[in-house]
Amino acid sequence: MTEVLAAGLPWEGSLGDAGLWLALLALLAVGVAAGIVDATTGGGGMLQIPALFALAGPGAGAVAPIMALNKVSAAVGNAVSFTRFRRTEGVASPDRRTTAVALGAGLPGVIAGVWLASRLDTDQFTPLLVASLVVVLAYVLLIQPRVRVPERAGAPTAGVLAGMAGGVIVLGFYDGLLGPATGSILILVMQFVLGAGLRTGLATAKLVQLLFNLTGAISYALVAMPALAAVVALSAGNAVGGWLGTRIVARIDDRVLRLLVAAGVAGAIVLTVTTH
Repeated sequence: MTEVLAAGLPWEGSLGDAGLWLALLALLAVGVAAGIVDATTGGGGMLQIPALFALAGPGAGAVAPIMALNKVSAAVGNAVSFTRFRRTEGVASPDRRTTAVALGAGLPGVIAGVWLASRLDTDQFTPLLVASLVVVLAYVLLIQPRVRVPERAGAPTAGVLAGMAGGVIVLGFYDGLLGPATGSILILVMQFVLGAGLRTGLATAKLVQLLFNLTGAISYALVAMPALAAVVALSAGNAVGGWLGTRIVARIDDRVLRLLVAAGVAGAIVLTVTTH
């Protein structure tokens, strides 16, 4: 099994080390940006994961300690944004049956993805990350703007839920292994399944994403527990960003938001390639 304990991560130093505090400030800033994106479009990992690997540097070694930090903080940000969305006027409650089917199908996939990622090092993982970001960028720019969700009355049928379950198994595996844009894909999936607009599918997608990330966080932490100071800094950033994002989402045009996210993903690709 690949060695999972990485030495020399910048956020694992002594509290008396100035370099540690710079790394923690960087994590706080990354968390805020990722939390805003995650609350508005569901794709905070598109920015956070490449940023963490860039901060870790090319000699980081194992993937698990970095991804454990990502998952723990992302779960915190999801919890904050979900709580605020539930209190927002016009946002429907999560659909219980849809949530149950999505979790039953997706959580085993998340665990399998974590199992595979924990056996990779950063040299093996980085090409997969870059490839996923390129696909995500194409999705944000070319596919997402053209998707139209048909309105449909009534609860989703058994056939619709079965189709969703098959797709969510794959999506859960992807989320455990890599993760960028899982949230935005989940929002789209829930819109199709529930047959309604963004606000109706948003709470269900956010709850499923929260439990995906919580499962991933626990699974990664069993392999490599992230440093507490780094968890606090990145989680605080995600919480603040999640709170800000829920206030921003109603004030920015979707096209502008999509372009900002695309610019961030393009920057993340360049950052990942140049630092590894």
